[in-house]
Parts: sequence; C-alpha cells; structure tokens
Amino acid sequence: MNDWHDPQRFAAAPAYRGEPVGANPPTMLHGSELRLLKWFTRTQYRGAGAVVELGCWLGGSTGVLVEGLRANPRAEVRAQRVQTYDAFLWHEIYDRYNLGLTHRPGESFQADFERHVKPWRDRVDVHGGNVTSAHWPGGSIEILFVDVMKDMATARAVALTFFPHLVPDRSYLIHQDFKNHFEFWIHLMMYRLREHFVPVLNVADGATLVYQPVAIPARADLESACDFNHVGEDEVDAAFDHSETIIAGSTPALHDQVVIARARAKAVLFPAPQMTPA
Repeated sequence: MNDWHDPQRFAAAPAYRGEPVGANPPTMLHGSELRLLKWFTRTQYRGAGAVVELGCWLGGSTGVLVEGLRANPRAEVRAQRVQTYDAFLWHEIYDRYNLGLTHRPGESFQADFERHVKPWRDRVDVHGGNVTSAHWPGGSIEILFVDVMKDMATARAVALTFFPHLVPDRSYLIHQDFKNHFEFWIHLMMYRLREHFVPVLNVADGATLVYQPVAIPARADLESACDFNHVGEDEVDAAFDHSETIIAGSTPALHDQVVIARARAKAVLFPAPQMTPA
C-alpha cells in the first residue's frame, strides 16, 4: 500500500497521515481521509476561493475541514467558513452504523447534524436540500469536497453548478467516492474531462482521489462529460483502464471496488437482451 502524488504539484509527499484528528462526529470516512481533509484546509488553503463540502452526513468531514482552517498559519484565512450542502434525508443504509437514531427513510436528520457540529457551527454555512437544485451564488471555489455523487443526475448537477467556479492550478477537487463500486459514472466523467483535470493525490487506504483543474471546461464540455446515455463499451474500458493507472498503490480491496465498478457500468449501460419465452 502506497500513496501516490504528482511531484509536479507537490514538491514533497503530502504529510497528511501525521495530521492529528481529535474527537469527531460519526462518519463513514476512513481515518486517512479525515486527516487528508484537515491537512488540505490547514496547509494548502490560500483563500483564493471558498471551501465547499457537498455531502456531510452527520458532520464528520465538516469538523475536520473547520479544524484545518482554524489551524491554518495564514491569519487572513482562519475565519473562512465552510459551505456545506446536504439533503439531510435518512437512508435505511445508515441504520447499519448503530448510532441509536430512529429515523425512518426519508426523514430529516438535520437536527442530529446540528447537534454533532455544534463545536464548529459558527464556521459553517448550511445549505439544505437536494444538490440537484443547489445554487452557487458566485465567486471562486478553492477546495471542493464531493461526497454526494450517488447517482448520475447528481453528478451532472455538481459538475454544471460547481466545476465552473474552480481556479486552474489552485483549486482542489476531492472525490471521496472515486474508489466505490457503485458510482461508475465518476470514472467516465473524469476520463472525459482529463484535459481539464489532472489527478494529483491518491489515498491508498481510502476511496478518495484528488484532482486539480488545469483549465476550466466550458459548459458544453461538462454536458458532454455527463452524458451517460451516449457511451460505448470501448470508452468504458478506456476510462477504467485510466483509473487503474492512477489508483496504483491502493489496497487490494479498493482495487477490487474499481473492478466491480467497471462490471457494474457495463451491466447498467449495456444490459443483456431479455430472452423471449418460446
């Protein structure tokens, strides 16, 4: 298991693994991913744009993003706020974490989020609602943490709404679900945008992959990248072959997640014809 980083973007290997992380709200993120988020807002954030969190669940990622800002050595950016977006609707899959919460699927858990992030709440602007209808008021985004691309429509909405506000060679796009077996569309989208975004850091024991924009895609390019109705099997293989090269060093289990995602992409996009009864 080895992290990978782009030496042209980071002169030295990012030292996020030594980042101290204290008591934190419940989270589905790996400890390495929490350390990474804090490290980014503490050491890499320059104040060139906003810090945006898409998908926060109960605030685990929210807390470390704020902690990193508070510890940033640049005094002028320590007061920056995190812009957090989430629908705050309970899914039955959350029950597996045995948190003692008794929500039914579809019920709001925003009150639980508010309770968990109380120590950092003065530094968080909360935007509730489905991200597919989210609005970005304008201004640059320097750090965009994405943990919400759970379906193709949301992936498209995120790309169209937030990607145009990233800053070339300064912003970071942190894809939390890159090595998840379900969200195959992330691989297709980022492969199609490979002239605009370059991978800069792979978390070997977490699902996260970090990109940096080198050019901001035009809306037409974003629309094309998110057109999952027009894709061939050869392009699926090319996209996943590319992904396999940039997750080198990841744990075998995470490599397996990407293998499953490739198979799932083909099963969903090119379903086998139904047999007609004789």
